[in-house]
Amino acid sequence: MTAAHPLGSSLLIDSRWWTVRARLDAVSTTQRWSEYLMAADGQHTWLAVELLPGGAETAQWQRCDARVLGFDPADPRIGDVKLREVERDTARYAVIGDLAGQLDADREGVLHFVDYVGDGIRAATEWFRDGGPVWLGYRQAGL
Repeated sequence: MTAAHPLGSSLLIDSRWWTVRARLDAVSTTQRWSEYLMAADGQHTWLAVELLPGGAETAQWQRCDARVLGFDPADPRIGDVKLREVERDTARYAVIGDLAGQLDADREGVLHFVDYVGDGIRAATEWFRDGGPVWLGYRQAGL
């Protein structure tokens, strides 16, 4: 996978300049994607770039520890929106750059993920080791 956004480059997202701090490249049996850790004024956001047969799909995600939000994989919801699982798999990954203490991930390895959809919401959980934090990323569809 080639780097579309090199470390240190700046991107304008929603009228704000963000700097690429790190990139996580992942390959599963069905998907290839990159996740960029973006920083601006002491805040972080994630930019996901999924490589699809028709081209790349880009989405900005907010990510947090699923337990902090009370996310329950047995009854997945974001607020009042019920989610349904659409994919579950593992992916090989490699990290380029400094994750600034985020994700509790090694430089390379295997991540586990579950993708969900619900009324106007796309969500995904990822975890990098048994017993480690489960990271929840979500966004409203179309954003």
